[in-house]
Amino acid sequence: MNTKLNIKDIKVQIFSNEKLASWICHDYRYYIDNDIEKYDLKFNLFSEAYNYSKLPNLVAKLYHDDYIVYESKNSRIIDFFGYGISFYDITKKEINIYSADEDFLYEIYYLSFESLLGEKLDEKGWHRLHCLALENNGLATALLLPPGAGKSTLALKFSNHDNIRVLAEDMLIYRGKDFFGLHFRWGTSDALYANDGRLMKRKKYKDKILLDSTKFKLVQKAQPNNIILGCRISSLDSKIIKVNKLKLVYPLFKSMVLGLELQQSLAYFLLRNYKDVFLKSKIGLGRLTALIKILVSSKTHIFYMGYGIDKNFKTLELFIIGDSKKN
Repeated sequence: MNTKLNIKDIKVQIFSNEKLASWICHDYRYYIDNDIEKYDLKFNLFSEAYNYSKLPNLVAKLYHDDYIVYESKNSRIIDFFGYGISFYDITKKEINIYSADEDFLYEIYYLSFESLLGEKLDEKGWHRLHCLALENNGLATALLLPPGAGKSTLALKFSNHDNIRVLAEDMLIYRGKDFFGLHFRWGTSDALYANDGRLMKRKKYKDKILLDSTKFKLVQKAQPNNIILGCRISSLDSKIIKVNKLKLVYPLFKSMVLGLELQQSLAYFLLRNYKDVFLKSKIGLGRLTALIKILVSSKTHIFYMGYGIDKNFKTLELFIIGDSKKN
């Protein structure tokens, strides 16, 4: 089956079996577009083990805990130690992925898809920020949270709020002077949502329940207003304090410019090397420019987050509402 997506005018075609196609439609329902004919990216997903005797004789270029990367002139091969393998044709922007384990096949697909999509977004001037983003009265509060800080839990709590709306649960993009949300599936480990989504089984990380983002009332666009860096503390306390903008430079640089979250780091392997990413495509300069513009137009804070989820939620709620009244 062919599934067609249109994300900010980046057109994607995915060939897969019916089961995988249903997963893709669930996870990216916001962007399904059956009318498109020409594509910027193409993925072919094969639910079968690859015959390794067909591999060309290449020397490994990169070793990672989860995979080995081989390279030829116009292609890259990423071998996930026999569990799956992907072939990326750099010239055609086409990737073939093989795995007998459909859950792992899909896991390789969505990481590859979101990394290559990120490259295309960069080329069109859309720059990503890995964060939770909330909106109130047209103003955005972006939260850079550490692992385990309850990003999805906070997003779900705010999804039914009367005044504060979710702009992005996981990925925010910036262009011009505004933030825009990328509305892919939401992921949660909360068993309360087991009947509301589909279970995604992952090889290395904990399984997640994926929720269809079209079920939530989401906002599409907002102006930068607050950038908040989350910091865990070993108590039940919770507070947000204003800090100098310089405190947020490095965290933003890691996320926006270096792209050290998983999807963007994988993109480097798909795109050949750092030189191609930062010099030939001038992506690095575009990301850095976006970072500076965001910092200049935003107030900066640190959110000290304790173990009380409800208290963290209330602290953030009161902060956003109070800040909105000042503007």
